[in-house]
Amino acid sequence: MRDELSHIRNYEADRRQQILMEHEKYMESLYARFPQLKKLDEQINGLKKSIISMTLARLQGRVSGQELTGLEQRMDQLRREKADLLKQFNIDPDSLQPRWNCRACSDTGWVYIDDEHAVPCQCSIEERRRLHQQAAGLPARIADASFDKVNYNLYQPQYREQARRIFEYVKQFCQELKPCSGQGLFIHGPTGSGKSYLLGCIANSLSQRMTVKYVVYADFLDSLRATYSLRDGEVTEQDLIDEVRNVDLLLLDDLGVEKPTEFALKNLAQIIDYRYRYCLPLVVTSNFTLEELIRRSQNDLYGERIAWRLSECCSKIMELKGNLRLNL
Repeated sequence: MRDELSHIRNYEADRRQQILMEHEKYMESLYARFPQLKKLDEQINGLKKSIISMTLARLQGRVSGQELTGLEQRMDQLRREKADLLKQFNIDPDSLQPRWNCRACSDTGWVYIDDEHAVPCQCSIEERRRLHQQAAGLPARIADASFDKVNYNLYQPQYREQARRIFEYVKQFCQELKPCSGQGLFIHGPTGSGKSYLLGCIANSLSQRMTVKYVVYADFLDSLRATYSLRDGEVTEQDLIDEVRNVDLLLLDDLGVEKPTEFALKNLAQIIDYRYRYCLPLVVTSNFTLEELIRRSQNDLYGERIAWRLSECCSKIMELKGNLRLNL
């Protein structure tokens, strides 16, 4: 995975830094109103350092346990004085700690099980899942798609077993897929057969271990055209093309609904040809077969080249039948 993990780490670090800065400003205002609290905190922090130093010295046999006990008793006294002061001025003790989104890990993403070992915090796992999903660009309708949630009873009886076989095959495909493997799938079928949902399953299955991008090609073309009116320094046409060319796994949905203009076919040919040459995985869905896509592009050489490249990129061509929407 090239860029996504570093992006997530930077996001988490920036968010944690913002919370610390806000807390520092709050404590400064609190100390300005209650100087007694600031004095007590300074004494407590100074005593903490002394206790740490003396504990190390105690382990080396340079000081007695009685001296260390005296410091610990003084620490208990200062903490009681601080608790009384907070109560006197009606200050919530919890407000003296940064307002972390997750108290379990203090927004570090890690929970320490002992002094040397830590495990990922559940909040970090969920946040990374959300950010990976966001980076994949899944629309809301399929954002939570999962192989485990597929309800085959929504298919007409004659198509259920075939749909089950296809979803199981694609699930296995995801388990075995590796970046730069050159593997791919072409899935065609009528509107409402579950092709987009299947892409959502793929994205959510793989986005934790490789970069994934979901694209409806007609929408992608609109995004390309929109760059022509942007100012210098903003996202360019080449930026968008590079994003889909270089992502670990590209999911192209509803290929063929766009008008087969030279602009559309030329850009598509370049994207697919690039991924073919660099063995980058590609999964494509369409309402049309490869033969029908060729006929739609008439005699345009780009159209025929696209179909041939897709047949080479996509080692498995499958038809998903039925209409889920009839039972919704």
